[in-house]
Amino acid sequence: MPVRSLGRVLLATPFLRDGVDAARRPTSHLAAARPAADALTRLTGRPAASDQDLVKVVRAHGILTTVVALALATGKAPRTSALALALLTVPRLVAAQPFTANPAPREPRIKEFAQAAGLLGGALVAAADTQGRPSLAWRIDQAREARLARKEAAE
Repeated sequence: MPVRSLGRVLLATPFLRDGVDAARRPTSHLAAARPAADALTRLTGRPAASDQDLVKVVRAHGILTTVVALALATGKAPRTSALALALLTVPRLVAAQPFTANPAPREPRIKEFAQAAGLLGGALVAAADTQGRPSLAWRIDQAREARLARKEAAE
């Protein structure tokens, strides 16, 4: 359906732009990535990541986001690609969240948080889209019921 294809391309566009930018210029994304990295180090109790390590992580995240966004835009495994993009958005959402005390100005973080939340929502909707076909869970349930009915009929 052309609407789904166009919708996937449009949904993939901001992920693609951000992924390419992060892969090409990871240092410009360090300030945004630092809060998420710090939150992760607090949770794990590990030492804080150096800027060099964080640059590698940001670049890898950018490359992975770019590849998955291209897969979504071209329709290659669209549900899996959308789910992967949703998972890749979580660190961005954590970094942008405006609810904790952070010295950065609150208004730009609220805007970034809202954008990341919107992209996460769009990716989750795309991941759940079965394109009008029954879901795998439904097909498994139907197969179980049919097998049970055959078994009961044979007895």
